[in-house]
Amino acid sequence: MSGHKPQHGKHNPTSGPKKAECEEKSTNRHVYVEPGVEIDLVQDLKKKYESSQTESAAHNRRQLFWTKITTVLLFLTAGFAGWQGWSTRKASRAAETAANVAKDSMQIDQRAWLAVTDIYTTTNSKQPELGLPLDARIQFRNAGKTPALYTRISRNQGRVEADYMPDTLTGIDYSKIDFTPSGSVPPNSDNPFTEAQFVNHLSKKDLEAIRANKLHFFVYGKAIYCDVFGKEHWTTYCYHLLAGGAYAVCRNNNEVDTGKDEPCHGK
Repeated sequence: MSGHKPQHGKHNPTSGPKKAECEEKSTNRHVYVEPGVEIDLVQDLKKKYESSQTESAAHNRRQLFWTKITTVLLFLTAGFAGWQGWSTRKASRAAETAANVAKDSMQIDQRAWLAVTDIYTTTNSKQPELGLPLDARIQFRNAGKTPALYTRISRNQGRVEADYMPDTLTGIDYSKIDFTPSGSVPPNSDNPFTEAQFVNHLSKKDLEAIRANKLHFFVYGKAIYCDVFGKEHWTTYCYHLLAGGAYAVCRNNNEVDTGKDEPCHGK
């Protein structure tokens, strides 16, 4: 009975390869992923990505919606501000226009109005008389509510020997006629007047020609004055002597100014 030692190298010739195979299998269990699990993982990632994209798109749509709402509100605000500004300017212009109309109406109502109220011969009978001067006194009156200032009156006269008196005079240049200052004329005053003398002594021949409607005398002129609002006004006049001794108004050259914007030049 000899001591017989077992020879492990001879009886376990495959122990090395088997150990290596077990280690490989052990390693593969940690790395290997079955096909089904791999598909589930991809599908899960895909769903997460799609969900993320859906949420992002929804967020973008909401953001776009509120951006549009904000833009609309901004446009509405700007439109309202523009309309409000336009309305304010319109109301301001309307108020200014109304104020100007009221001012103009007040000035028209209160201003001086100078006009001819009477014209006559200065004889006692107020008719042409043989051997006496033949003249015409033109009487003015301020029919306004305030004084007429810096009043000045011009006058010119003439005669026409014809079978009729042309009651329309043309080509009159008032700037070439001298003006006589008459000062201020109070309201309802008949102070200012001017006189035109046609002849110093009326002859029998001229008197008969007048009565036969063959000799005609006429007088015309202009009155300029200012109102208390600093505006200048004017009145023109024209009259001719009739056969009966009275004076008639010419068809033209009896006018008044229509404006209120001419500044006073009387000073």
